[in-house]
Amino acid sequence: MADHIPLTAEPRTPDGSRGGRRLRRTGSIPGVVYSGGDDATAFAVDELDLRRVMLREGGRTGVIDLTIGSETQPVLFKDWQIDPLRGRVLHIDLQGIDLTVEVESMVPLVLVGDAVGVKEGGVLDQTERELLIRALPTNLPDSIEFDVTELAIGDSVAISEIVAPEGVVIIGDEENTFASITLPRAVVEEEPDELEGEEGEEGEEGAEGAEGEGDGGDDDSPGDDAGE
Repeated sequence: MADHIPLTAEPRTPDGSRGGRRLRRTGSIPGVVYSGGDDATAFAVDELDLRRVMLREGGRTGVIDLTIGSETQPVLFKDWQIDPLRGRVLHIDLQGIDLTVEVESMVPLVLVGDAVGVKEGGVLDQTERELLIRALPTNLPDSIEFDVTELAIGDSVAISEIVAPEGVVIIGDEENTFASITLPRAVVEEEPDELEGEEGEEGEEGAEGAEGEGDGGDDDSPGDDAGE
């Protein structure tokens, strides 16, 4: 768990998408912090300060001490909007929290180690890259790791096999598979082709043999000799 991350913002008056564009032109990003119920406070934060927080390890999952004016409160990232072309943050939503009450949050699932199956030519397929967890805000991990070193070709692992950090509960179907070692597609597709080729060769040989026997019978036909 990382220390609380400080972030300073300025209060603003919500004025729609046009106001948001004006803010972004001046190097600020609009945002809203929700404090429970329908209470929400609009703010603007310096874009460079925000990027430093979001790019920091645990910045998107850890507790942030948000200061707006003279008030500071602990918050978590709730959502953010990204420009798909420029990769620039357009807007953020933060959620005010009580440090003594458990919250639910998504955290990265990181696979570590060199799998035996990969060394044997297999491919590691990770189908889940985030986990939904529940914990006190101060116990939220930056990520959860799983060691895949012992996985061989054909092996798969389910959520139930992940050991959560102390104070953390993983939410969701424990039987869901999140990683497996499979053969490369090219190898899987090649095997039926090889079998088909062998069967084809045997079929051709059989056909040639049958044809040869028929030809031999015609050449040695007593009817031909009798005709002569």
